Formats: sequence, C-alpha cells, structure tokens
Amino acid sequence: MLRFVGILVVLLVSPSSGIHCEADINLDDVTEYEYTMPGEPLDDRKYWRTFNMNYQVFGKFSGKNSPITAGLYTAEDKLIYSITVDCGSKKWKSELIDPDDESDTVTTWLEGALESECTSGAEFDIWLKVHQPFMMSWIFDGQALQHETQTTYNSRGGGHKKSRIRPLNVPGKYESIDATVFRVKSGNGAKLARVTFGQCVSWPHSLTNDCWEARKWISNRSKLAGGYEGVQGKGKFGANLPIFSPACYLDSKYFNFVQTSIHPDRNSHGKSYCCCVTMDTGEITLKTNGEIDCDIGDAGGSCDKSCSRNVVNEYIIEAIKASDEKENS
Repeated sequence: MLRFVGILVVLLVSPSSGIHCEADINLDDVTEYEYTMPGEPLDDRKYWRTFNMNYQVFGKFSGKNSPITAGLYTAEDKLIYSITVDCGSKKWKSELIDPDDESDTVTTWLEGALESECTSGAEFDIWLKVHQPFMMSWIFDGQALQHETQTTYNSRGGGHKKSRIRPLNVPGKYESIDATVFRVKSGNGAKLARVTFGQCVSWPHSLTNDCWEARKWISNRSKLAGGYEGVQGKGKFGANLPIFSPACYLDSKYFNFVQTSIHPDRNSHGKSYCCCVTMDTGEITLKTNGEIDCDIGDAGGSCDKSCSRNVVNEYIIEAIKASDEKENS
C-alpha cells in the first residue's frame, strides 16, 4: 500500500519535477525534517534501504553562513552516514560511527572544501545515493562529496570476474539496511523546501517548465564521465546513469511526450519503464482506466507506446523552428 501512496504523491503534489518517486514532500521553509522510510512488511526491508535508492533535499539560502547536516539513522537513532556542509568555513565533512567503538561515538570520515558559495537567495540541493548497504555517495549543489574509489569484482553466473571502479565502501558500524530515518537539519540561513525519496530522479520546481535545463541539472549530478556545455558529470560518484535524465524534444524546453528511460524498480526486473507525459511539464498522464500511463520496456530499452494524444503541435513547431535556427546560426 505504501508503494501506491508514494506514486500518488508524485502525481498530485509535484508531478512535473520528478518521475517515479516513492515520496515527494513539499515543506514550508522549515529548518529540520525527518522522513521515516516504509518498513512493513519486513520482507521489504532490504529493498527500501538499498537497491539504488535516492534521497534528495531541495532548499534556498536565506543567509550565507548556515550549516546543513543530512544523514541516515537507525531506529535507535544511531548514525549510519551523514554529511555536514559548513557555508561559513566553505568546508564539508562526512561522519559515521567506527565499527570498533562500543560507545557509538560519531567520528569524521572524509573532509573537503566547497566549490561554490552559499549565496543568500540561491537554491541548493543535497543528494544521497545508496548504491549498496555500505556504498553510499553524497552530492551537494552538483559537487561530489567523496574523492576516492575502489575496484570491485562481479562474477555473476559463475563466469569470468568483471572489474568495476566504484566509490569506497563507507567504513561505518551500521549499514543502509539498518536505516529507518533520513534526517536533515539546517540553521536559520537555509530553508528546506522539499524532500524526495525512491528509485527516481527529481529536479527543482523552478525548472518545471524547462526540460532542457532539468536534463542538464540531472546530468550534472549523474554518472556521466565527461561533460558538455553547462554540465560536468560526477562519474563514479554520480547518482544515476545519464540515460535516466528526462528526454527533451529536439533538446528544447519541451519534454518528449513519451519517456522511454524511467528508472527500473523491483517490479520491472531491471527493465526501464516508458511513460506518456505532458510536453510542457513532463507530468505523467493517465490511462482511460485512471492508472498512470507507464509500461515496462523491453530488454533493449525501447517500448512501443506512441503517446500521440499528448502531442501538442504548437510545441512541436516551436521546437523544430528553434532547432533549425540553432543549426543554421
């Protein structure tokens, strides 16, 4: 039941700035918020806490020197992994509990410098990506807050081991599978406006009507190894594969009326979803029976949905004209 409630939140609260989120919660410029993850039935515990889950926080600075802390915690309020951004000192640090510490004292793991200013009036975002129970990555305003990697080996099916370069395991006492609460807290100089959770991508409400800018925003935080104008992917420290960024019609501000690469979940068995959306905001539309208009794509990443009823000729003509002008300039 919790799963369907999450989908309804996406559709009814903020349908145009996130796709496929379990929860999408608008906040009233608060300075502290806790999200308690779905926990029943217990058989779903592992699923809710790992398997490419994303926690995203959106807010706006109202001062320059406000610290912000976000983290995962157990039911007993034990820290799993957190990040603190100190705008005053322009530094960040990640914290955890050492596995050998019986007193469960919080200790610093990694530290670094912030790349951007915390300017009053500017938007900010925090993104925690849970790759595996001990493999998690933080991103703040498009900056990866981790700086070392490891080589792992995968031998699915008993065949040849395949090596992969991945973020370091978080050397904490508790793992993401122990998580119950995601908590974020800021000073008065930073107001929290929204939290999203799930196997999804979401982007700021300010980009609701501009697919291209939303795509660039997501790509800038993705696993893209390189970059292009206005975008620099985060490589191994990114949140999602760039293919899961929203698709835009001819790279315009309008969304493709059929989105063929929506992040998979356990129900799609590794295959992406394809969904019919509106061209102006990317909102998923409904089938005649009232269900969301999404189907599971094939193994090759394509689907046979036409979504032609969502085509707006005015937008098509505008996008083609802009594309032609850009090509001829």
